[in-house]
Amino acid sequence: MIGINEIAFTCYPVTDMVRARDFYEKILGLKPTMVHESEGNAWTEYEIGGGAFSIGKAPGWNPTAEGASVAFEVDDFDAAITRLKDAG
Repeated sequence: MIGINEIAFTCYPVTDMVRARDFYEKILGLKPTMVHESEGNAWTEYEIGGGAFSIGKAPGWNPTAEGASVAFEVDDFDAAITRLKDAG
């Protein structure tokens, strides 16, 4: 088994970071806890309760009707990768 502890963050891709940040910060009142921008990639994270909600923009990563990406915190990252690779 992979020891998943919690959801580390949920991230939604956006096409316009300025517009998205205006919405989440000015309309919803969220406070950014991490902002990263480099070489066409951008990421803003908002801590909410025990988890984090993030918005991101990167080449080839576009909003879709399928929803968000979720990242899990695990006990042992290397062991989790090995198990996933072994499972195909």
